[in-house]
Amino acid sequence: MRVVLAPGSYAYEPGGVPLVAGSYSAAWVADCLARGWRAKRPGDRLDLAGQPDMAVESGAYGPVVAAQGQHYVDLACLSPLPADTHQAGLQAASGSTFALGLAFKAALERLPAGSTVVVGAARSAIHDGGAGFLQALGGAQAAWQLTAPYQLIVALSDAMALSGLSGAGANLSALTDLDAVKVQEIDRRAGAASAQCLRQLEAARPAHRRQLLTQGPRLTPSAWGSGALGGASLILAALGANLVLAGNYYAQATGLVQLASQAQLLVTGYGQAFDVVAGSPLETVGQAGLEHGVPVVALLGQGLLGRSELAEAGITRLHTLDEVLDTPWWQATSEQVAQGLEQIGQRLAQAWSR
Repeated sequence: MRVVLAPGSYAYEPGGVPLVAGSYSAAWVADCLARGWRAKRPGDRLDLAGQPDMAVESGAYGPVVAAQGQHYVDLACLSPLPADTHQAGLQAASGSTFALGLAFKAALERLPAGSTVVVGAARSAIHDGGAGFLQALGGAQAAWQLTAPYQLIVALSDAMALSGLSGAGANLSALTDLDAVKVQEIDRRAGAASAQCLRQLEAARPAHRRQLLTQGPRLTPSAWGSGALGGASLILAALGANLVLAGNYYAQATGLVQLASQAQLLVTGYGQAFDVVAGSPLETVGQAGLEHGVPVVALLGQGLLGRSELAEAGITRLHTLDEVLDTPWWQATSEQVAQGLEQIGQRLAQAWSR
């Protein structure tokens, strides 16, 4: 039997954003499941194809991007969400994306003209609408000149907007110790700053880039994917970058669909999930299973998904680590988590191997 083990990263998400601290890599999770499976069915062929989360494993994208003949600029690793809500609140209240802009500028200046550049982007507590980012690039006109020789792709950890009722700004209430009034003030300030940046970029847009005006929806602080990197993703989109979900990029680049076509079972998973988020392993692996009629088993660290949602996502069966651990997985030791994953791997082998 041929099985594809394609779990995502396991990370604790107290406010809906994965924390780097205490997370487990997708490759590590796949290894643990494989050890358990092989203990019961050593003759089965296992393809380990972990699907890392950009928010906690941005470095894992480097080799994959390079294999596509593209260049990788990892900005996600420069602004991870702090586990401490007070520290996150300080970043939200007074943090700037200026350092991200400096890092991006320095990286581009070292790359050959004509390159395709993939920018790793995740959400952070910083929330200035990308104003600091644009300032670091030297302003609107300099930003156009800097990025003109390159094709830019922004690989997003999620598609959340910068502002709006369900935007990254509103979500700061769950990520920080700030009260609702302060969060609203920060979000209004970021929205105004990003709108001003968009106007400046539009005014400085080179004549030969005017055709971009008619392509795609109008960019605003509530646009799809604009909440990453404190709003810097919106600035990059205004400069002509193509925004994509990192999970989709990784799955396509590593041939997940092709692997699925040769398998009799797909196994995926995620640290925490209460819905099937676009670009998550639950979606990408589930869709690959649907496309080729292959059953998909999902293993969550914590979560709850309805039957209809599972069926729509292409997931046949759902398990959680609660079945084998006495404590929440993020409170357990790494040895306990590894043992739990191995136990699940053994159970899956006994139930599915033919």
